[in-house]
Amino acid sequence: MVANDPVVSFKGSLWYWMAAVRPVIGRGFGETIKAINGRVECGVTAAKDRAQHRIQFYTDYCKRFGVDPGPNVSC
Repeated sequence: MVANDPVVSFKGSLWYWMAAVRPVIGRGFGETIKAINGRVECGVTAAKDRAQHRIQFYTDYCKRFGVDPGPNVSC
């Protein structure tokens, strides 16, 4: 149903954001990685390259915009 109904898909995405991601906003980029991708990128040796790549993109964009990346940028 989620894959075929855009309204259900949007509502599911919004629910996930509010339940899992929003509560960790302010705790650092690393916490958002954990909230969104969990074990897919954090804590699994094989996925450390993916997480590191994501962190490099994040810190690069922060530099480009002149914004401090803040604490806790890694998993």
